[in-house]
Amino acid sequence: MAHIPNTDDYYAVLEIARTANNDEMKASYKRLALSRHPDKNRENPNATAEFQLLQAAYSTLIDAAARRKYNLRHPPAPTARPKPKPKYRPNPVRQPEEVRRCRDLVVTLEKELCELRFQKSQQESLHAKTTYSIHALAAALDQMREWEQQEAEEEAAREAFVFSWDGYGSEEDMYEEEDMSEEEVEMEEREAARQRAAAEREAERWAGVAEAERLWLLREEIARRIYELGRRIAELGRRREMAEEELVAALERVKAEGKKRKRGEEEEGEEAKQREKRNRA
Repeated sequence: MAHIPNTDDYYAVLEIARTANNDEMKASYKRLALSRHPDKNRENPNATAEFQLLQAAYSTLIDAAARRKYNLRHPPAPTARPKPKPKYRPNPVRQPEEVRRCRDLVVTLEKELCELRFQKSQQESLHAKTTYSIHALAAALDQMREWEQQEAEEEAAREAFVFSWDGYGSEEDMYEEEDMSEEEVEMEEREAARQRAAAEREAERWAGVAEAERLWLLREEIARRIYELGRRIAELGRRREMAEEELVAALERVKAEGKKRKRGEEEEGEEAKQREKRNRA
């Protein structure tokens, strides 16, 4: 089973560094899209989810504004290096509930958007296949009509030839009644076979017409689904954008409060040192 990368780290999903440019990102996305496409990983039950995650990561990071928001929401992990021991212990800052709520909402909306985009992609593929089937069936029906017209013209020419030949009969033809009867039987058999073939083709043609009507209705229904999915995607995109703006604002407030708290603690520490100096003096 393929490994599913951390959904919070889109850079890890795309296998690129945080400093990667758009060209590097596009190259990595194309490479991964080819290898992770569900059609090439039918035995992997997570193939669709991994491909959707890859699309979500690419669509987010390739857009400059969305990438800035993502970087703000997901800062890089701090490097493990020793920190100087502070002279005072600051109070721990817990992430406000507002930030958690906004972040959870953004993640939920992103997942819903990925699912809707995947459904829309499937419907668009089905619409293209249905359109191709309609065109192929229409071409087959046109060819069938051409064959029927050609056969009718050939049959009319044969009948005209027979009638014209019968008009030049002689008295000797009267003594060839038995031979003519055999020829007439053969002609009747051929005519019966022709009529059966014509009836079969007619039935086949009407079946093709019925199938074409069914495909037309199916394509209209698929187009309606695509429109509805597009409408839902646009609406959900607006909701996600609003949620991202709320998250950015909440993070900015937390950042400002943290700076204010830090300044206060530094001032308190400085005052404590001054008091200690005065006491020693």
